[in-house]
Amino acid sequence: MQKAGTTALAYFLNQHPDIYVVEGKEAHAFDHPALKNRPNKLLFIRQHFNKKLAKYNGQKIVCDATPITLFNPIYLQNCYQYNPHAKFIVVLRDPIQRAVSHFQMSKNNVEEDQCMLLAFILEKRRMLKLTEGPYFPFNSVYRTQTYLERGCYSKQLDNLFSTVPAGQILVLEHHDLLQNHQETLQGVFQFLQVDGFDIHASTIFPTDKRHQHWTDPLAILYAKLYFLLRGETWNTWRKIIARHVDAASD
Repeated sequence: MQKAGTTALAYFLNQHPDIYVVEGKEAHAFDHPALKNRPNKLLFIRQHFNKKLAKYNGQKIVCDATPITLFNPIYLQNCYQYNPHAKFIVVLRDPIQRAVSHFQMSKNNVEEDQCMLLAFILEKRRMLKLTEGPYFPFNSVYRTQTYLERGCYSKQLDNLFSTVPAGQILVLEHHDLLQNHQETLQGVFQFLQVDGFDIHASTIFPTDKRHQHWTDPLAILYAKLYFLLRGETWNTWRKIIARHVDAASD
């Protein structure tokens, strides 16, 4: 999930000798706007993905950390068709913290001109105006201003487990990366079937410049109610994961 620690995880994985992270971390091969006009989408995906492998040197695992792949079922389907054996590592973060971090990033990138409260309130209206999908331009509000919608993990998890075999999915919780760094990474290496490798914890990025407004506490309250009313809780997500894993083992 975007703003849930994928950049940090990719940074750590890239230090493993058997793992190669694609150039720029995010290949955007499965959601690229150019796919809209490509009759042979898998051919374009293959060609575009290969461009991100310039420094590949035979590593066992190739990693692409494009979070939006899970946000849209079409992107996920493209990825799975490209490689049915691909493994998926999903990092879940508190959706309110994720939304705030996403807003701050969009603000810093000059992609948002509203305060956080108005940005959250206007999100649904902005989404309704979208017409260029499903392969949205890189500057589309679908990519830059879906602060709350991206935190609705339930349907994204359901879609993921309905598309990809459960044995090819590992779901992590953001706080585990922070509090149980080594243990979490060793679990990832085991999932990827590569040898264990010690990688020290470190701060990947300094804290982004924060844009503050007197209505920010109201924005937080709005986000809390938004997710509460939709039943988006850790308990819900864990139950979804357990249900799919149990079904796969029957």
